[in-house]
Amino acid sequence: MFRRIRNRKTLLLSLLATFLCLLLSVFTFGTIYAAKTGNTLGTTASSGQDANYSNHLSLNPARKRKSPTPTPIRHKTPTPTPTTAIPIATVTTGVTATATPPPVSSSGVKLFVEPDAGEQVILSGINNAQKSVWLELYLLTDTNVIQAVENDAKNGLDVRVMLEPHPYGGGSPTSTEAALKAAGVQVADTNPAFALTHEKGMIIDGSTAYIMTTNLTYSALNGKNREYGIIDT
Repeated sequence: MFRRIRNRKTLLLSLLATFLCLLLSVFTFGTIYAAKTGNTLGTTASSGQDANYSNHLSLNPARKRKSPTPTPIRHKTPTPTPTTAIPIATVTTGVTATATPPPVSSSGVKLFVEPDAGEQVILSGINNAQKSVWLELYLLTDTNVIQAVENDAKNGLDVRVMLEPHPYGGGSPTSTEAALKAAGVQVADTNPAFALTHEKGMIIDGSTAYIMTTNLTYSALNGKNREYGIIDT
């Protein structure tokens, strides 16, 4: 009798152990399957969401993200500075110039214009000199001017003349210089440090200065050239 009871207990224990092993196997298999199935479903759901979002954007183009439009930079146009218009003299061709008295300012500066003034404006200064006549010129060929200078030297005035020895275009003042020296004029070439000395100036009695654009030539003083000069006393 005791053997039967012992055999029954052994059988029950064996069945219980078998049941527990089966239950453990089912639980383990279920856990592994659930883990694999969950990953697959998650991936599928994510893909589905992306597809739905793309379809939603294609059906609703207004919902697409727009890149912000850059705001154009407006550059300010500089305001022009108002300038005062300078009147320009109008030159009319074919009109004969009328000689007018040169204006004299209160400071003692007188303007003369060639060919209107002629050679008399130069001869007057030389002929009325009391002590000295000094000239520095590019060209000196007007015979009336040369004669007036020689007369002053013969009358004992301090007369000095400096001339450009190599004027552009050729020519030489050698013969003029020789005639002036013979009349007692102190003659010298202009400074050789300069390629050309283009000055046209005259000083009378150490107090009256002639500053000119004109050479003392026949063309400059007798109606062919437009020249200007000032007499500063």
